Amino acid sequence: MSLINAYEASNTYISPLFRIKFDYPQRWIKTREERYEGVNGFFEISTLFSDKSIMEVCMLEAYHKLMPYGSSPTIKENAINDCISCLILPSSDQISEMKSQSALIVKYRNIVNIRESKYNYLLLWADKNHIEEIAATLEIIDYINSNKNFAEVNK
Repeated sequence: MSLINAYEASNTYISPLFRIKFDYPQRWIKTREERYEGVNGFFEISTLFSDKSIMEVCMLEAYHKLMPYGSSPTIKENAINDCISCLILPSSDQISEMKSQSALIVKYRNIVNIRESKYNYLLLWADKNHIEEIAATLEIIDYINSNKNFAEVNK
């Protein structure tokens, strides 16, 4: 059973490109290549490359000059599949246009090549009501250092 709200059915998002797998609410639909949304929330995936530490990357995201998470977001350090990560939750003064956006930033164990560019951080944005449930089901699939192939990951 999925960790997504017990009252919501879930689907599994699998991306060999981003090397991730996680559950999300079944009623959300694909609106762009890396974005799904529904009446009660959304998620979007991206990546970045930085030589900064996970906390520096998180602080830069959380306290961006446009204040996407409000004036005093909460930052929590995490670990996902032995990868260091942080969770950014918005403060109460976040502007409504941000749709309760929160962020999960995960440092990949190894640099990943995506569309002919190199990245070392995964960014997953989702609404604050679903971000922690999505994070709880997130798996980082390390194809380079694994004997698993994509078919085995999908079992």
